[in-house]
Amino acid sequence: MRFRVALISVHALLCLAAIQATAQCGPQMEKQIAGVRDSWVKSWNGGQLGNVVSLYYKYADLLPADGSRAHGQDEIRATLQKQMGSKVEVHSLAFACSDAFAYENGTYTQTDNGQSVEGNYLVVLVWKQGKWLIVQHSSTAKRHSE
Repeated sequence: MRFRVALISVHALLCLAAIQATAQCGPQMEKQIAGVRDSWVKSWNGGQLGNVVSLYYKYADLLPADGSRAHGQDEIRATLQKQMGSKVEVHSLAFACSDAFAYENGTYTQTDNGQSVEGNYLVVLVWKQGKWLIVQHSSTAKRHSE
């Protein structure tokens, strides 16, 4: 019973935080988050894996579309290394932030050797070390019927 009450309380706080977060977003924060996204895409498409990984917090989680999980920069580097060479295009659809947290979700297209995969992404960022860093990054791939 205590667990259920605690779970409901956490859910309520998260809902309130989401409402408050949306109200506190300003053009400067949105520009900074867009800068992280643009740096990620530019570095990825340029084959600069080190620059991509530097955008993640040291204890970040990456949840790629294949259902695996990578925790921390070393595992994230190893996971992303397998996909290096592909090209990515992203389109942001939603954005919200508060003083220290932000999220963005949207769609992506990843092309590798003429094969394209489309899907959705969600990125959660935290203000750490004087900059925005990715703490959670998840992707889903759309299934296409043949």
